[in-house]
Amino acid sequence: FAIAGEDRVFQTVATFTLTVPQQQQPAATRSVSTELSGKTARYVRVVARSIGTLPEWHGGAGGPAWLFADEIQVNAHLERR
Repeated sequence: FAIAGEDRVFQTVATFTLTVPQQQQPAATRSVSTELSGKTARYVRVVARSIGTLPEWHGGAGGPAWLFADEIQVNAHLERR
């Protein structure tokens, strides 16, 4: 995750490495989150990379792996004055 202010200069604030199943499994969802106390941002960037090539056990072994992201939630807690 990276954040930026009005200047659009992004600063990485969190990095995650998720495990890849070593055997066939049904599709799975993964959730990651981080808390950014004391930081403000106008823009949020999320970068996700697939595993590249499908493993041998997969029906499409050797082909390109896909990564699907259908929800990205940003929960801002703003102070009211």
